[in-house]
Amino acid sequence: MAPRILVTGASGFIGAHVAAELARRGARVTAVTRTPRPVADWDRARAAMQAWTGGEGGVAGGGIEPAACDLSFPAVAERLEGLVEGACAVVHAAARLAGGDVEQARDTLGPTRAVCAAMRARAPRALLVLVSSFSVYDLAAVRASGLALDEASPLEGAPEGRDAYTRAKLGQEAIARASGLPLRILRPAYVYRPGRLDCAHLGVRKGPLELAMGEGPIAAIPVGACAEALALAALAPAPAVPEALNVVDADAPDRARWRAAMPEGSGAKLTLPLPPAALRAAAGALGALGQGHRAPGLLRAPVYAARFQGVPVSDARLRAALGWRPRHGFEAVAGMPG
Repeated sequence: MAPRILVTGASGFIGAHVAAELARRGARVTAVTRTPRPVADWDRARAAMQAWTGGEGGVAGGGIEPAACDLSFPAVAERLEGLVEGACAVVHAAARLAGGDVEQARDTLGPTRAVCAAMRARAPRALLVLVSSFSVYDLAAVRASGLALDEASPLEGAPEGRDAYTRAKLGQEAIARASGLPLRILRPAYVYRPGRLDCAHLGVRKGPLELAMGEGPIAAIPVGACAEALALAALAPAPAVPEALNVVDADAPDRARWRAAMPEGSGAKLTLPLPPAALRAAAGALGALGQGHRAPGLLRAPVYAARFQGVPVSDARLRAALGWRPRHGFEAVAGMPG
């Protein structure tokens, strides 16, 4: 019998492609969204995944059943328990990308608690695949170590100095680990769409003007490759103990290479470079004056390091654990239709 897998956040950028890839691989997918979505949305995502993989790994018989369910609603328990019952895995991709701690508590942490509670009640042996983020790492410490970033790299130990999204992702992982459920945590790097390379790691952009900053490689993954990894994670046997896997292409381009691959007309009309040394000096001066906590994010060392100080990355554990491999080189992905 085809496995039944529930995907939350299934109308999102990552979630829609994961639902489509699981269905393409023969799973019966329950696609949970906050509001009803037409099946045609996932048909388009499934066609995109078919093109991305060249049909490799496809299995007949899979399908997607939409299910509207607002995970942030306080009385969601009964509805969610009915949805998870009988599932062999849950891919929890529902989360908020922006907003402060209040919004993250409502739309990221609350739903994670609800999913874990429903699984403990009705599907305690099902595998939870949590979509986390590269943001949980302490990039400043990794850079100082001189080592490549991998799953053994230190997590952020002072989240109060970072943003609400980072704090929420760290909180999600803690909730999932405390649940006692079979658990696989996947931490995607920056996820981008083929043919569309606007990237927050390049600098700060306001209309046609961009303040370019940063140094080192940009850890990234195309959405098709990310969806493949998450689908493989959900279909693989549950690990004996919780495991974390980075979802990243080891071929991480530097900023010059990224800009060179951007489609014509997609970049800023005027780019002004900001030397990293100048930003570090400004951040250090504010810190010395005791004003570091009040500084804009770019002038707080942990925030700047996470966004603009790239480090080498490793995809070795993802390859070994799931048999995942990159299908297309960065420049080839950049030239694909968006």
